[in-house]
Amino acid sequence: MKERRILLTGGTGLLGQALLPGLFAWGEVRAPAQSEVDLNDPATVHKAISEYKPHLLIHLAAQTHVDQCEGAPEETLRVNARGTAHVAIAAAREGARVVLLSTDYVFDGGQRIPYREYQTTAPLNVYGRSKEEAERAVLSVVEDSLVVRSASLFGHGGRNFVNAILERGRRGESLQIVNDQVQSPTWVQHLATAVIRAAVSDMKGILHLTARGGCTWFEFAQAILTRAGLTVSCEPISSARLGRPARRPAYSVLETRLAEETLGVRIPDWHEGLAAYLDEVLGS
Repeated sequence: MKERRILLTGGTGLLGQALLPGLFAWGEVRAPAQSEVDLNDPATVHKAISEYKPHLLIHLAAQTHVDQCEGAPEETLRVNARGTAHVAIAAAREGARVVLLSTDYVFDGGQRIPYREYQTTAPLNVYGRSKEEAERAVLSVVEDSLVVRSASLFGHGGRNFVNAILERGRRGESLQIVNDQVQSPTWVQHLATAVIRAAVSDMKGILHLTARGGCTWFEFAQAILTRAGLTVSCEPISSARLGRPARRPAYSVLETRLAEETLGVRIPDWHEGLAAYLDEVLGS
């Protein structure tokens, strides 16, 4: 196992930081800085991959701020779609397995039952379209590839909904939270364990890995405040009233049965992930 070379892009992000400790048990790991693997510069991408010659490349690096992506479509597509294509081409030349992190936002939210891996994608926003193109690039170029779709990540080490609600709640701010978008908040520590299990398997294609269950952002905010013992006004509002630049799917819960049946991977319910994370954060 230790001879395996693993290249991780986006190692400073939420999931990247959670993955690193577990990856070291599987091989030699390199997590280059953004300047070393600049997705806007194919030369640096090819250089980093050809020099390291990874057996496994986990590609997390991307523009992920959904509303900022909406205002910068060309930059988003250049980084998330074409940048991923550069990674895929270079990895294919070295015979590396590629695991790409994607998103529930590749779906339009038009149904009310969890989405399966094989269902047709129809993203509503620039971010979702860029990840849809990234998926196609990896799956079409790299024979040994896996696209992992997840959703609504939270944890240590970066911007996320849980931390934002805690900060605002501690300041005593009144909150207005959308109550018409259903998703599956996923703790990165639970996800990291599942991603590693999938990455070192022989599975190819597309795999959904999220926490079990679903909730609206309002319901999630209420759970955070209750668990943290914070009493502030929290009002449910519509997405239209919030008026964010990027449209979000009304329902983007992902069906995770394939991961359970083929890999024995079952991420706990989102309530369990939230409780575990807040226990760490609140020191209880």
